[in-house]
Amino acid sequence: DLSEANLSGANLTWANLSSAIPRGTFLYGTDLHGAHTHCVDLRCAKHDRQTRWPRGFDKSRLDC
Repeated sequence: DLSEANLSGANLTWANLSSAIPRGTFLYGTDLHGAHTHCVDLRCAKHDRQTRWPRGFDKSRLDC
């Protein structure tokens, strides 16, 4: 359970987050390029312009 965890600046390139529950996680400047985020609840994730999302990531999944 990564809910509300501070992962700011973390390098999660190619990480498998499929079993994580990162709702409300702090992702400021986090690199998620290539991370497996299919079916992951990223609603309310805090992010900024430096946050790198996986290719094709649907940012509407961030809405609370």
